[in-house]
Amino acid sequence: MSTSDFLNGRFLLALPRLDGDFFSGTVTLLIEHNTDGAFGLVVNQPGGLSLGEVLGRDGLEGIPVHLGGPVEPDRLFFLHTPEARYEGAYRVNDFVCMSTSTALIEDVRNDTGPRRLMALVGYAGWGAGQLEQELKQEIWLTASFSADILFEVPAGEKMTALANRMGVDLNLISTDTRPH
Repeated sequence: MSTSDFLNGRFLLALPRLDGDFFSGTVTLLIEHNTDGAFGLVVNQPGGLSLGEVLGRDGLEGIPVHLGGPVEPDRLFFLHTPEARYEGAYRVNDFVCMSTSTALIEDVRNDTGPRRLMALVGYAGWGAGQLEQELKQEIWLTASFSADILFEVPAGEKMTALANRMGVDLNLISTDTRPH
């Protein structure tokens, strides 16, 4: 597999084969994808709590926390625009970084943080070859990155917005889960 085959910084849209699964109806941003596996964050599943509630701190009430995936659901991640730099931040692409920095939290409290920010708990992970197999099974549809869709489109509309951008009508995709 060549590096051009990896899907770093792209979205995965869960197809109907995943109905009833944690990933049913999800959009996942692939942070890293290589021969060892893949790591991503689900970006369209609101968790129902604010960052202030999760951390028990004032000044963070207006930031919703999303469910980033079923692995390590108590681990906090941030997706943010790259104009703000934090130690240990991982640059996903030219438009978004991932960070776990506590300095970022303080910057957000002081209104000096990144222009665009998403807080998430947990992540999605795939072992070596697992994601490639799921792509062959037509479990996921891949889409190119869009900062506007990630940061501006409401969670419940991200899937449709990405599909529309690709010219795909999700209502026309079969829910038949039998192997082909």
